[in-house]
Amino acid sequence: MSMLDRGLVIVPMYNEAGSIERVQARLSQRDPRCDVVFIDDGSRDGCGRLLAEAGCDVIRHPMNLGYLEALRSGLEYALARGYGFLMFFDGDGQHRIEDLNNLVAHHAAHPEDDLLIGSRYLGGQQAASTLRHLVSQTYARLVRVATGQPIHDVTSGLKLLNRRAAETMQSLVLEDGHAEFLVFMARAGCRIRELPIQVEARQEGSSMYHVPKMILYTLRTSFLLFLALLTGSAKR
Repeated sequence: MSMLDRGLVIVPMYNEAGSIERVQARLSQRDPRCDVVFIDDGSRDGCGRLLAEAGCDVIRHPMNLGYLEALRSGLEYALARGYGFLMFFDGDGQHRIEDLNNLVAHHAAHPEDDLLIGSRYLGGQQAASTLRHLVSQTYARLVRVATGQPIHDVTSGLKLLNRRAAETMQSLVLEDGHAEFLVFMARAGCRIRELPIQVEARQEGSSMYHVPKMILYTLRTSFLLFLALLTGSAKR
């Protein structure tokens, strides 16, 4: 099998020692065409060490650089090694392996789709809280205005990018890995499709979406989307 037929699952993690072994066990049931790399974004709880001792491929940041930079590290790793597609799969234990494998199967059948998004809303779920649901739906409306595409779950951490989309992402100057990312990918001509998924409740650790941080994140992302509407492109 050529490397262009293989995919890489990129798992960003920050202080996920309580869930990462469960995530690792799930990924052992992944599609055989896929490899896995864990991005330890400066964790202090030893989750990267646990995985390295178990023989997993781990890229460690010396300090916490943030979600987007964790994705970028995995993206550069995948492109440098010639993978034909890559996936983002959160390290908090909320994603199901069957949903990941469904994205891989769709990619094999429809390689013309550049970016696949696992959408909990197409799967019939609501966000964990009313506030988070309102924030997410506000982002979705802004992204629809900016792209003209009916994207429902703009904060999903489960995505698949084909080689073209991965190279496009590498060329973009981004500040956010969710809504702003989708706007610029769409404006770069990437074909985007959502597929329904189910998201499980977080069992350990703390979400990035607690109220104070959500408010700051909402203000920051709204500003970035406003800039995206004005500029239209963000190529390096």
